[in-house]
Amino acid sequence: MAEKTAPESLALSEKNSLQAKKNIHHPSLGLCGYEGKEEMFRKMEEEAVAAGNTKVMKLKPRTKRSVFARNLEESGSSLKFGKPATQEAVSRIMKYSEDIKKGSFTPSREKDELSLGLGNPEHTGRVRGLGKHKTWKEGF
Repeated sequence: MAEKTAPESLALSEKNSLQAKKNIHHPSLGLCGYEGKEEMFRKMEEEAVAAGNTKVMKLKPRTKRSVFARNLEESGSSLKFGKPATQEAVSRIMKYSEDIKKGSFTPSREKDELSLGLGNPEHTGRVRGLGKHKTWKEGF
């Protein structure tokens, strides 16, 4: 217990709390994370294809999962988000994705369509949209 009240631990906790407050586009994953929602994401992809939602299907897999994780409904046929800011972020993600296809935007690991669309950088050492156990080497 003393380890948690050490000055270094308290400073790290404060830093992480401030970082968490910056995230305004929270994914709806629950305790299982991205890995536990794979089956749901697969079902959402099938529904998106059936509904003709081609914009979402053209996204990279990790970007698609990230968009699906922020969707309020467990359906890929329509996307609904809790906040207008999240809807705007998804619109930016779609725009950057289209720019990549056109060749007018070249993504990099730190500045890709997902991080620019959401408006915050990747957490170093982790890959957004794949889960907390995936490294940058596996994700990119």
